[in-house]
Amino acid sequence: MPDVRGNWQEILARAKRLCLLASAGVLVAAIVTPADVTDRAAFPTLLRKARRVAPTISHLWVDKGYTGRAVISAAAGAGVTVEVISGPKPGRGFIVQPRRWVVERTNGWINHCRRIDRHYETTLAAHEGFLYLSQIALLLRRLDRSQLFDTL
Repeated sequence: MPDVRGNWQEILARAKRLCLLASAGVLVAAIVTPADVTDRAAFPTLLRKARRVAPTISHLWVDKGYTGRAVISAAAGAGVTVEVISGPKPGRGFIVQPRRWVVERTNGWINHCRRIDRHYETTLAAHEGFLYLSQIALLLRRLDRSQLFDTL
């Protein structure tokens, strides 16, 4: 008989995290949604959350998943310009996409947190909280390291 509360491992296995980053790759806002929610449908929520934290956001680089009316209207309502970074034309070999490496590097930093990598959390909100916690830990380590070298 299945658990009344649902199988939380299945819930998180079918989850998707959407992150809005500063140009340096630091997490500004994040939401965790079920995997069947499209990027463009979740964008207005992500942008509202980001504007509360960083009201001076004026330009966003996004991938092709963030096209459509919902994205355009949310960006226009917030006074933000959106630039879609399209991938390179198919060809031979690996071609680096502009600005994409910033996102992938931050995903790598986030995945170093074991609680995020192993999906121990039972709710999407808890998973989202650990996204922020992983970035806080990263920035604290950087701050501590910079303070150490300033005093030597």
